[in-house]
Amino acid sequence: MDDSRSAVSLGLHCEQGSLECKVFKENYDKLTNILPAKNLSRYFVSANVFTMADEEEILAEKTSLDQATALLHKLGHPLEAGDASNFYALLKIMEDHGNAATKNLAKEMKSQLSSLQQESTMSPPAVMESKGHVVDWLSGHIKGRYKRMRLKKYEEEKDPWPPIKTKSYVTLALVHQKELQTKEETTTTIHLRTRGDIHKIPDTIDSKRLTDITQIFDLVSGRVAGSILIEGHAGIGKTTLVKQICIEWVEGRLLTSDKLVLLLLLRDPNVQKITNERKMIEHFATSSGMVDQLCSYLEEEHGVGVTLIIDGFDELSNELRNESFFRQLIDNKVLPKARIVVTSRPSASACLHDVVDKRIEILGFEQSSKNRYVHEALQDYPSKCEKLQKHFQLYPNIDAICYIPLIMSIIVFLCMCQPDDLPSTATTMYTSFILHTICHYLKRARKMPENKIIKHLSQFPPVVFEALQHLQKVAFHGLLKDKIVFTIEDLPTLCRDDPTCYGLLQSTECYSAEEIGASTQSFNFLHLGIQEYFAAK
Repeated sequence: MDDSRSAVSLGLHCEQGSLECKVFKENYDKLTNILPAKNLSRYFVSANVFTMADEEEILAEKTSLDQATALLHKLGHPLEAGDASNFYALLKIMEDHGNAATKNLAKEMKSQLSSLQQESTMSPPAVMESKGHVVDWLSGHIKGRYKRMRLKKYEEEKDPWPPIKTKSYVTLALVHQKELQTKEETTTTIHLRTRGDIHKIPDTIDSKRLTDITQIFDLVSGRVAGSILIEGHAGIGKTTLVKQICIEWVEGRLLTSDKLVLLLLLRDPNVQKITNERKMIEHFATSSGMVDQLCSYLEEEHGVGVTLIIDGFDELSNELRNESFFRQLIDNKVLPKARIVVTSRPSASACLHDVVDKRIEILGFEQSSKNRYVHEALQDYPSKCEKLQKHFQLYPNIDAICYIPLIMSIIVFLCMCQPDDLPSTATTMYTSFILHTICHYLKRARKMPENKIIKHLSQFPPVVFEALQHLQKVAFHGLLKDKIVFTIEDLPTLCRDDPTCYGLLQSTECYSAEEIGASTQSFNFLHLGIQEYFAAK
């Protein structure tokens, strides 16, 4: 290969510690020779990595080698500046849309990155002077993981689905409830939520509204709350909230006195397998010597300076909710001086009400927040904005469920696409959204003409319709077993090559406790309501 096409000659210099840039540079020659830039460039446009002008510039090159060089040149310079998002976009597009050679190289590059991570921040020094040094190393390692989590969130926000963006985030209403509610209060809150009048709930249960994330950890009766339950319905933002808590800790704005903040995502099957304190530590660090020191440290300190976040208590089976290591943590039978934060849907958390020190409910969008969201999302389409507001008045059943942010984004998206055919029921809402989701996926993959319109699931190609029929069985049997998280083996064979099943599922990276840097994936429907929709078909 001509030296003029090398990574060095193009000016790509890896910043110290930029492992992604190092892997990119080491594989530059291979990428130049095998990357089908002409076929893949459109996917970078779809992912908002390139503009249409960038694609035109790439395709203007005369040879495939020149096209690949131009594409890599555009990807490489953000890496030099420390932005690794393009690197992960490249790997994903190579895996999802490349030929066999491209997919194999993507796999090889991921393996190289894992090895480099193992050799650097993911591997502890050979000798540590004290347990305190081990804790400091683990703290830095976990913060690195949370930073990557923030990067992934940034990548998702660049290409969200539904594709609705507002100029600012709308604050969710957090309500600090008193420990117990009477039967009358419970009935009243159910009626208010059903009507969408969530702004009235605080007044009915003698509670206060929280206006800042830091208030979650305020003192209770003059003492630190040892256990906090955060409740909220599916799609309300529980996982988003706890991930933000972790990021705030990393950036020194929250829980500043804590040495460790351990996020346990119960959506991860590997996390659900944790049965004791040692297994929990192994989930974050696998060096046996270091694990021994950490377990000894936690036992001696009884969890002082540690916050454990257990996200998704409702994703445990009924048996594990009552008898498991996680329940022992919540009951203060393990690490009694650690702070415990638990999230759950209300339908699964009643057994914790008498156990925790503080309960917080994420109520979602109040009426003023809903209005602001609609106006910001549709500010360039005033007629559609007005039509949606009138639709809410005509169909209060739809207005009532829009306190859930994900539902609101779906409704606004449908208003953008089909303003004259807005849904009047939750079922028609999900039907329309699923149709748009599958079409969006097929059109991005160039498997459907841009101008083709589908009005019914049965109108999709037979292979798609058959996969959806199998997905119905997955959804149904999942609900029977109270299961909302699935492995690749649970999915229809027709979806194995694309586990997102035409965009209807989302994946979660699951870290392995057995192998440093290794990970698997679990899958769940975009929203519990979509799983329930398929289960009812």
